[in-house]
Amino acid sequence: MLSPSANASAIEKLQRKLASRKINGVVYPGDTPVLNALISIEKTEYAEGSMGYALAQTKADGTFSLTLLDDLCYLLKPVVRH
Repeated sequence: MLSPSANASAIEKLQRKLASRKINGVVYPGDTPVLNALISIEKTEYAEGSMGYALAQTKADGTFSLTLLDDLCYLLKPVVRH
């Protein structure tokens, strides 16, 4: 059982909003940018099993931008369909 002060501290930490960060990237294999590639992301920290899902799609110049929770580790992979 937690002491009242430890319990209050734990509750305060849980109530804090997680910070986020913006990630910008480009899918540019070889010498041609990839249009409409999906960016698949997998959270690799604090996860039981895979939590993969597509969060972004590249523009005509191959760039993408997405916002993720800060202080967590992710694996980003472009998914290109021919």
